[in-house]
Amino acid sequence: MITKKKGLIAEAMFLSKCVELGINIFLPYEEKQYYDYIVDFNNKLLRISCKSGRIEGNSIVASVGSVCYRNGKYCRQADSNLDVYSVYVPQLKNLYLIPYSKGLSKIDIRMSLNDTNRSKRLNRRSQDHEFTLELFTQIAIICTHIA
Repeated sequence: MITKKKGLIAEAMFLSKCVELGINIFLPYEEKQYYDYIVDFNNKLLRISCKSGRIEGNSIVASVGSVCYRNGKYCRQADSNLDVYSVYVPQLKNLYLIPYSKGLSKIDIRMSLNDTNRSKRLNRRSQDHEFTLELFTQIAIICTHIA
């Protein structure tokens, strides 16, 4: 499947989940933003970037950051204007939420507790990041205290 289509599916799944949970969601007018959606949650606007994840071994992996084209070359740049990553994994038909972290280039979510050989990436347990209203509330509170 082509990258653009994977991204559109990830965005559609996030939109669907927000509607299901009663979360107010808005689309940015311009397409070339670092974020895909803006969510109004408890009077806090959160910028969300939707990513498509994949399974590698016992982990869910997703590349983060944006690809840009400068001086005839493709480059990857950090998404500094974000609050939350939403990662959709088609094989699992599930969404995961990860708060933005400066300098992060790849998300690594462990699907089992015995996989500890990924020290160069951010390790997280999948069940702790499944998209629920409770998790979204916790992330919104964290983002409110950071801003």
